[in-house]
Amino acid sequence: MKKLRILLADDHKVVRDGLRLLIDSQPDLRVVGEASNGKEALQQARDLKPDVVVMDLSMPEMNGLQATERLKAERPGIKVVALTVHEDVSYLLQLCKAGAAGYVLKRSAGDDLIHAIRTVAAGGLHFDAALASKALTGQRGEAPGKAGPHVSELSEREKEVLILLAWGYSN
Repeated sequence: MKKLRILLADDHKVVRDGLRLLIDSQPDLRVVGEASNGKEALQQARDLKPDVVVMDLSMPEMNGLQATERLKAERPGIKVVALTVHEDVSYLLQLCKAGAAGYVLKRSAGDDLIHAIRTVAAGGLHFDAALASKALTGQRGEAPGKAGPHVSELSEREKEVLILLAWGYSN
């Protein structure tokens, strides 16, 4: 079985260590490198050619947004999953424009990150459901809370469909 090759980019070593343990415990995933800032992430991606980069947003020297933009310009086929504490929709939208295929909050369960990595590696998109819902509400010009059922009331499949619709896919 070919394992997906993952590059970790986060300025906190303890976070990278935890992510490495989580990811390497999966039979189909393997961490091939680590970077503590955006510049290192770019260089590691060039050298190691990972399938997926798990990218923190707030890093020194070059932040995750800038690193994602440059990385996608150099290697359009590489997949980026943003892993961040930022719950502001503007970060999500900026990362999407930069080419990220996933956006996971650091407060999420480890299984969410694993699912996001597998989803984006397979060509899909994975965004935090609550943030995607906020982004959709803002795009439609509606006040939050007036857009129908709350995201927590939706099934996993309904959330997936909602996210795909947000990205312009048809039914």
